[in-house]
Amino acid sequence: MPDPEHRSPESLVHLERTENETVIHLHGDIDLFNAGELRTCLQDVTDGGENRVVIDLADLDFIDSSGLGAMVGGMRRLRRRGGDVVLRSPRASTVRLLEVTGLSQVLTVQR
Repeated sequence: MPDPEHRSPESLVHLERTENETVIHLHGDIDLFNAGELRTCLQDVTDGGENRVVIDLADLDFIDSSGLGAMVGGMRRLRRRGGDVVLRSPRASTVRLLEVTGLSQVLTVQR
């Protein structure tokens, strides 16, 4: 099994574990074709016992409903265990999407 701490150059999801938190960095476009990578990463982190996961959106260019669905699914799994997903550093276009879809009211967003 590949080490989740490292990613291949074409990977859009990078997992970083520090002493204080677990951060999933998203890069480029997260869409129907690769949202499964995010979903799997969130499931692995949740199954590994993490209760708080930060998704860093600073390098995210685009996300569609599949990617948003993966984030909401991760949030639901974590909240069932008393944890949460925090979205960090979204670009203005992502903030607008979260507002239009109502997800800014459901997901924790740190600008």
